[in-house]
Amino acid sequence: IQIGIVIGGADGDFDKTEQAVVREACFTLDLPPHEFDL
Repeated sequence: IQIGIVIGGADGDFDKTEQAVVREACFTLDLPPHEFDL
């Protein structure tokens, strides 16, 4: 999840679409998205 956040923010903008993809990964892994501020 952290790697997804880093990759999503690599261009300086972790936009809503990128956040949604990482949030979906959280759900798949049964991790609470709020722990990653998503």
